[in-house]
Amino acid sequence: MATVEELYENKASGVDYYGLTRRDVVAFLARYVQESGHPLENVLEIGCSSGGTGKLIKEKFGTEFYAGLELMPDAVSAAKQNIDWAEQGNVEEMIAQQALDRIPAKGYDAILYLDVLEHLYNPWKVVEATKHLLKPGGVIVGSIPNAGNLYVLWKIMRDRFEYDEDGLLDRTHIRFFTLHTIKKMLDPHYRIAALDSNRNTWSTMNKYQRFFYLLTLGRWKRLFIRQYLFIATKK
Repeated sequence: MATVEELYENKASGVDYYGLTRRDVVAFLARYVQESGHPLENVLEIGCSSGGTGKLIKEKFGTEFYAGLELMPDAVSAAKQNIDWAEQGNVEEMIAQQALDRIPAKGYDAILYLDVLEHLYNPWKVVEATKHLLKPGGVIVGSIPNAGNLYVLWKIMRDRFEYDEDGLLDRTHIRFFTLHTIKKMLDPHYRIAALDSNRNTWSTMNKYQRFFYLLTLGRWKRLFIRQYLFIATKK
């Protein structure tokens, strides 16, 4: 059985795969900061890729210290050029080895998990074990694919639950979530303070999706959500 690292190495070479800057998440976070006044002086990103999102957050919010933990060494090398601290590491292994103290103890205003939790064997444990890294009033920011999307359900109906190279059924996904199970994962330790989504629009739907949308008069909009974005405060 391939390790997580081997799956990612086979998936992409170099840092190009890890170069995505999550402008949608930054915009979502900006709305929350404007409404709540929540500070972003110290931020930690689990799965920081090459640090593009961190660089943008530092520029937009004046973040003083941005730390990133990343699985793939090539991406870490790039991240070190964009954020204040970056280190290679597997967060689940670090928890098992009681080695989270490798992460600078700053008391973080936010911890980001952007398309990360679905790649973990025990995301429930991770969100619990890392909450002590947040300062009082700190938040976690996440994005998670929606397993209740029509594309996934259509594949199941056709007995074709097969992985893809990327997207909703990315072959490196280990766990699958709907909004209900996202809330259930967070509920013991966090309360969702803001929620948004990325969804299929009419221009991005294929002909079958458009037919279903018209047939149901647009009432099942949740089936067209590709990804949930959330901000949750620590209880």
